[in-house]
Amino acid sequence: MSSIEVVPFVPDFDSPYCRQAYDLIKHEIFPGDKDFPSFSIQTLIMREQCGTLYGIIPEHRQSLIAVGALDKKVVEGYREVAYLAVAPESRKHGYGRYLLGLLEKIAAQEGADGACLIPNASAVKFYEKRGYREWIDPPVVDGVVNDYWRKQFGDTAWAK
Repeated sequence: MSSIEVVPFVPDFDSPYCRQAYDLIKHEIFPGDKDFPSFSIQTLIMREQCGTLYGIIPEHRQSLIAVGALDKKVVEGYREVAYLAVAPESRKHGYGRYLLGLLEKIAAQEGADGACLIPNASAVKFYEKRGYREWIDPPVVDGVVNDYWRKQFGDTAWAK
């Protein structure tokens, strides 16, 4: 991984990184989603539940190559990774792993028991390698049962 800068930013229309984050999320998390155009940047990353976004910018570029965020809500003691997206040309260089580790560290510092997420099909192996497992009998959140995966912090047996 080349030298990078991790840039925390609040979802804000005036943020120079907000549109870049939106594009990464749109193209990498929701590719080909016919309903995606009905989402606005406000409903996607500027909603109240989304906390600080973290972007990675390599020193040789002026734009985000990865973006991630934790949801503000806590699901049975787990902080939800709301978004994690890496530009295709920047994959396999450790950026996603680094950013996920940063989000997990923040969640742990804030007192979470672990992290949870809903992986898209192309990222399942990535999350499995990092200790995430399918959440058997997941909780109902906002009236919906989601296909959550989770990772418990501090439990090495969980990650095997």
